[in-house]
Amino acid sequence: MESSKKTRYHLVLEIINGPDVLNAFQGVSEGKIRSLFKAANEDENRYGAKSDLHVIIFDEIDSIAKKRGVAMGQYHMDDRLVNQLLTMIDGMKVLNNILLLLLQIEKELIDEALLREGRIELHVKLEYPDERGRLQILDINTRNMRQAFVLDEDVNLQDIGKLFEQECCASGNINSSL
Repeated sequence: MESSKKTRYHLVLEIINGPDVLNAFQGVSEGKIRSLFKAANEDENRYGAKSDLHVIIFDEIDSIAKKRGVAMGQYHMDDRLVNQLLTMIDGMKVLNNILLLLLQIEKELIDEALLREGRIELHVKLEYPDERGRLQILDINTRNMRQAFVLDEDVNLQDIGKLFEQECCASGNINSSL
């Protein structure tokens, strides 16, 4: 009987809202981007191929990665943030222990350099939910209300689900309407 070594891998998850990176003081926003990659860099330096997988999820990535050339204020902050992000993704030292997930409603707003091969390669378009999906979203998000008897019995979730059109039925919009 062969003995097998068990290898334990860890997942380090960082979720950041793009607007949270922004700061009025020059250099602070770029520092926040660098800090997101710091732990992955340290892990790879220390453990090499056995380092933890670091997953960074950027929600509303367009807030920090708009197309370059359109200046935001006097210091071209948008351009600097995109440049810093590109440097962290594939600068002089490439990190092999990192997975980036960029969330955005309109891909066209993101700088093309981020979407090139070798950077953010996989693009997945999620469609808005149909009527059945909207009803499921409403059901999940009102379950606690119903259990606590906060939601009146005469509230018809099917009727509410029909109110949300295709353009405005993202889960966040439905949740904020409750």
